Amino acid sequence: MAYYVASVEWDLSTLGDNFVFISHGEKHASFAQRVCDRLTENGIDCILDGAQSYGDMADRIHAAKEAIARCSTFVVVISSKTVSSETLKDQLAFAEDKGRPILPIMLNDMEIGLDKHYTLSRGELFHFTPELGFNASFTSLLMRVQQYVKTTNNGSASFAFRHSDQPLLKTSSSYVLSIDNVSDIA
Repeated sequence: MAYYVASVEWDLSTLGDNFVFISHGEKHASFAQRVCDRLTENGIDCILDGAQSYGDMADRIHAAKEAIARCSTFVVVISSKTVSSETLKDQLAFAEDKGRPILPIMLNDMEIGLDKHYTLSRGELFHFTPELGFNASFTSLLMRVQQYVKTTNNGSASFAFRHSDQPLLKTSSSYVLSIDNVSDIA
């Protein structure tokens, strides 16, 4: 299955406060896009960090902070690749400072550093591993996100779009991809 991250523009002046902000430290863009797409398919508005085009990093940082300050929930992708990302560390600290619910996605077994341990240890960790499969892990994440974010537009949302030719099967409470690809998780 091929996923690509599309540039999706959003206007901070019209942005409400009923959406998920997804931070991925620029290391797992296609995985983060997949999570964003699936949330969107389930009626959850999402903003994916890095999917917008900005002239310079200062503008991107400002826009991300504005979005994090307004979001209902902050989802952060943690892995051995993202643990050293300054962007991710800054966004995580800002979300904590603003009192946003933080839902960490763990992509592999790893030790959480002391700089993130306090923040991440207070809530549930969502493990996305090949052994669990994307769908089972996503269902757990979706149930928690739905506690903080109201669904919109009868299952379609306005900030993110699905960019895949993979067919979807709708179940009573979520969408299920017909194939789970191990490479999509790692």
